[in-house]
Amino acid sequence: MGLKPELAKEETDIHPDRQGRKLRNPNAAPLAWGTKAPIPVARPLLPSSEMVLPYLQRIDQARIYANQGPLTRSLQDRISARLGLASGTVAAGANATLGLTLALSAMGARPGRFCLMPAWTFAASAHAAIAAGLKPYLLDVDPKTWTFSPATVISAVERLGRDRVAAVMPVAPFGAPIDSRGWDVFYEQTRIPVVIDAAAGFDLLQPTLVDDLSITEMLGAETIGLPCSVELG
Repeated sequence: MGLKPELAKEETDIHPDRQGRKLRNPNAAPLAWGTKAPIPVARPLLPSSEMVLPYLQRIDQARIYANQGPLTRSLQDRISARLGLASGTVAAGANATLGLTLALSAMGARPGRFCLMPAWTFAASAHAAIAAGLKPYLLDVDPKTWTFSPATVISAVERLGRDRVAAVMPVAPFGAPIDSRGWDVFYEQTRIPVVIDAAAGFDLLQPTLVDDLSITEMLGAETIGLPCSVELG
């Protein structure tokens, strides 16, 4: 015998957040199993439909709805300029998972070996490593930073053996900043490829050695290019 969740039935159960979006009142009746409404960990910060509309109109005007259209090229150039990089150094992909796979391959990560990644991450991180022919190897995260550190990875490499580790994939949890400079030092010391999974971290990217192969998620088709940033709760 199951329990049916209790849904908000009155308008008083709904309240707007700072962006005007309607959220369930945390003081409303429990949703299910005797619990209150969930506390949001992160909320997407995306442009309004009014801001997106001009880009959709430009897509219609160009009559290019697949890849490598004028908006895709414009997106790549604008991100390059934002990061202070030369034109042509940013590549747009279908999604971040594919981008991670391509980055691992481009870095020469040898198939059949381990790709070290934090145990607290997205399923897509492991999927990308598998697609690149690597074996995901999960490491514990620091409860304060929600990810692992270069020191933790160095210990794991010493334990596993350098020849068994093909790459390292730090993850930016919910888009939170990570120690890019520390990963620069790690790469210089070990020469193990580092590819950063910054799927929700568009705003944290900076032009460092390892951030040249950071992957962030963009939403859209041909490509509207909406940075997938979040507001931490």
